[in-house]
Amino acid sequence: MAASGVGSAFPKVSGLEYVQGEARVEELLGKAPLCVESWATWCGPCRTSIAHLSELAAKYPEVAVVGVSAEPPSKIKPFVAKMGSQMSYTVASDSDREVEAAQAGLGMRGIPFATVIDAAGNVVYTGHPMEPAFESALAEQANTARQAAVKAARVDAVRGKSADELASCSVKELKGALAALGADYSSCIEKRELVDLLASTLAKS
Repeated sequence: MAASGVGSAFPKVSGLEYVQGEARVEELLGKAPLCVESWATWCGPCRTSIAHLSELAAKYPEVAVVGVSAEPPSKIKPFVAKMGSQMSYTVASDSDREVEAAQAGLGMRGIPFATVIDAAGNVVYTGHPMEPAFESALAEQANTARQAAVKAARVDAVRGKSADELASCSVKELKGALAALGADYSSCIEKRELVDLLASTLAKS
């Protein structure tokens, strides 16, 4: 199963019936990083990779892992129940085979087949979930998500504050918020300049 499709947008899907978990491909696609893995209850290699996927899902919680089978829920539910904690990530039934078609377009020739998708909805990895490159892709997306969360927190901490309130912030806080907003503050020498720049940048964002 050669990797392909990297850099392309993952197609939108609908109609998935979720058997376990809270992650929803339809809601997360294009908004947060996720991993979509095609599998089946009858697939030996898929069974082998389940515990590994659960470990990685716990290790990188910033990336939602969703296992999708074309089998009906009546077939999937007993299997998931039997697996218990060994299969802890979200599981869905894709009776319309939308995900299967999307994965096939990305080079899938067999299962298990995993696709890692970034927060913009673009494919960054396709291939077997047991490959070292798969975990590397998850780690990279998790790190990106953590950095984005830190930036968002820095902006949220100052958003809505008046100029006087911003002036009470430390220089480090001001620079952190400006950096998170992508503003160039290299020409600012005085703290007041940082405050004014941040106030104007926030007003535009």
